[in-house]
Amino acid sequence: MALTEKDIRIVQESLPAIRAHLEPASMKFYENLFKIAPELRPLFREDLAGQGMKFFSTLNTVFDMLHEPKTADAEMSDLAGSHATLGVKASHFAPMREALRVTLEETLGADFTPEMSEAWLKAYDEVADGMIARAHLR
Repeated sequence: MALTEKDIRIVQESLPAIRAHLEPASMKFYENLFKIAPELRPLFREDLAGQGMKFFSTLNTVFDMLHEPKTADAEMSDLAGSHATLGVKASHFAPMREALRVTLEETLGADFTPEMSEAWLKAYDEVADGMIARAHLR
């Protein structure tokens, strides 16, 4: 399902609430990810707090740029290349998607409405699909 202007608006309007919970959510994201896909743990450095902050910071940057395709494209190309060198595969994006959904749901509670969930997942899918295509991940 394609990302719409309404989806972009919902994601961007929710960013301040997510930023307010960034540090605890970043650690919770990796806890959720490794529950869902423990086999992915070796792909990540020991400093998960720093890694989590970097993950959410990168998500925020890319999602902030959803209205600026050329800037977002450059950011996704850089991300795709760096992830490919780390051994990330296309199949790794699905458990990360689920971990993100669960983490946002736990972090935002009732404020994470079904509409917001759908918008975030569509935005994630667009970024993930772009990275997979740019890095030719399998």
